[in-house]
Amino acid sequence: MIRCISSKEPGGVNQLLPPAYWMVGLIFVLLLGLGVLVYFIARPLIRSDGAEVIPGASYVSAYQLRTDANLSNLSLEEVLQLNQSEAFELMPEVDVAPVLNQELGEDQWYRLDFHPNGITGTIILDLVWRVFDQTELYIPDSNGGWRVELSGAWVSKWDPLRSERWSAFELNIPADEGLSVYLHVTDGFRLPTQFHVWRNPSDFLQWERFVYVKNFGYFSLWVGMVAYGLFLYALLREKIQLYYAFFVFLFGGIQLISEGLIWYVLRPQQWPVGELLVAVFGVFSLFFLCLFARSFLSTKEEDPALDRWMRRTQRISLIPLCLSGVLFWPRFALIYLQFFLLIALIVIGFLVVASVRRWMFGSRSAPFFLLAFSPYFFSLLLRVFAAQDVVVRDDEFRLITLIGNALCLIFLSCAAAYRHRLTLEENFRLQASYVERLEGEVEERTRSLRKMGEELSEALIQKDRIMAVIGHDLRGPAATLQGLAELWSMDPDAFTREELAEMSEDIANLCTLQIELLNNLMMWGGSQRGVWKMQPTHCTIKSVLGTVWSLLKPMAAAKHLKLRDNLPDNLEAYVDEQLVQTLLRNLIANAIKFSITGKSIEVGGQRMEGGGLEIYVRDEGVGMSQEKVKALFQGSVESSSGTKLEKGAGIGLMLCYDMLVASGGNIRVESEEGVGTTLTFSVPEAEGRTE
Repeated sequence: MIRCISSKEPGGVNQLLPPAYWMVGLIFVLLLGLGVLVYFIARPLIRSDGAEVIPGASYVSAYQLRTDANLSNLSLEEVLQLNQSEAFELMPEVDVAPVLNQELGEDQWYRLDFHPNGITGTIILDLVWRVFDQTELYIPDSNGGWRVELSGAWVSKWDPLRSERWSAFELNIPADEGLSVYLHVTDGFRLPTQFHVWRNPSDFLQWERFVYVKNFGYFSLWVGMVAYGLFLYALLREKIQLYYAFFVFLFGGIQLISEGLIWYVLRPQQWPVGELLVAVFGVFSLFFLCLFARSFLSTKEEDPALDRWMRRTQRISLIPLCLSGVLFWPRFALIYLQFFLLIALIVIGFLVVASVRRWMFGSRSAPFFLLAFSPYFFSLLLRVFAAQDVVVRDDEFRLITLIGNALCLIFLSCAAAYRHRLTLEENFRLQASYVERLEGEVEERTRSLRKMGEELSEALIQKDRIMAVIGHDLRGPAATLQGLAELWSMDPDAFTREELAEMSEDIANLCTLQIELLNNLMMWGGSQRGVWKMQPTHCTIKSVLGTVWSLLKPMAAAKHLKLRDNLPDNLEAYVDEQLVQTLLRNLIANAIKFSITGKSIEVGGQRMEGGGLEIYVRDEGVGMSQEKVKALFQGSVESSSGTKLEKGAGIGLMLCYDMLVASGGNIRVESEEGVGTTLTFSVPEAEGRTE
């Protein structure tokens, strides 16, 4: 697994360092160079330059039992009798692959006569093909009997008769005597048409060591890559890692089965188990490769059209599995194998094209996928169109395919590591985005809390101011009432009727102020808590004005103020009657408070063109400056003394404003210092409305 080194941004978020692409390119070049070096080192061994072909060698004559005898499963004694009747014929010299069997498990007998003085000493008899099902070599013994050695897939590794050589036998040719040996070969698909003789055993041993090293190296690489894929899946629990592990397991398993390593643990009898395993492993390796490619290239999320074609290719890869039954007929096996290689070439070729398309569309992982499968794709292409036979022993085409296979596994593991890096980069990007969003939310929440704190501080200041004003305005009238009551109680007879009448009037005015203040406080408190709810009904503005004026008339009379009622008789509103009373009571009381003695207060109204009613209260008092008008409904509560030093809590206008806003109305102020003030509010009209 790649060890990703990270740094931190100024904001404290981890971020990966940029990839060292020059180092990645250097590693890939070195691996490709290593593959080329392995090819040139192994090429002389693969070519078998130290071997001589039988038939064709001058020092040996090769015979085979005539096929027209139609004899099978013969014992050595029966073969020796047939040899006396000249049932053996010379093996023809051929340079093509042997003809495939008609049926599974056919066998053939061969006789090899090594001429006297032709060759002596130890030689290696090579069976050419990697693994036949079973080969029996019968060698004359010094006591007149026959010694047997075995080789092949059906022979146990621990069988004492098994040959020590890899699909070959050691022969010791006596000097000046010659040697005749018999071979009995059984195989499910084909029988040998030629053999190789290594006159120098060290040349064969060198080739054999190469085979062991090659298989061990590939097996080690395969196990490591499968373990790497399973390790990534165990840590990341992503399906793509599981697809990778399955593909590598099946992909490498094909090579190991093809090399005959499966026969060390599995020895079938009369069944094409190896060929069936190759077919099954090959089909499912292509299937999981398509799944891996779709996840690796992110086609489902980023390129749905290409993903649909890749799903079709995935289904095409399963076609050879449906035809694998033909392997029970040896004559069709080679056709089936060529067909399978063609399907594999089509699937891998399409995936290479798909990776090129994804690369053109900006995918960062596509070049690694393309690089991983290019060596194997070209080696497979060479094998399909250039190799003459796909089931002979190691040749240059098989070597190239093996090297391409190994490079594919290594490059694919690098691609999986790079995909892991892209996942980390995406996680870091999401983390940075989340941190940025979180910082924005914290900043916004901080501003909101700061604003709420400021509003709370202002509300506390306003509360203290209201309490101070209310305390002052409640204490003042109460203290006056207390003083008048004490004077009256001390000596009631000391006051004349006129003085008592004047004192009673003062007491009435003080009580009216107290009641107005308490009513306003109760309604304002209810509106602030949200418990006050409107109950609209039909009400005549003129009748509401009469009720309000009867309450405020004593206050107006004290300043000799007159009421000019300019309200039409039929002016009806659809609104809470208590709201209208509160509005008129506060606005008229405010007009009385700031009016000059002897003036008048006018109340009027009209219908608006857009619907609704407009009611105004106009006085001829001291008026207000424009600055005070602008600050009138800004939330601050100020108590100002009237023209005769009348007191008030200063919440009347704020109460009117809050109640109108809650009911969907509005209020406006027009004022001029020394001239007077007009306050106008709007309410819904009753016409066309039902209760």
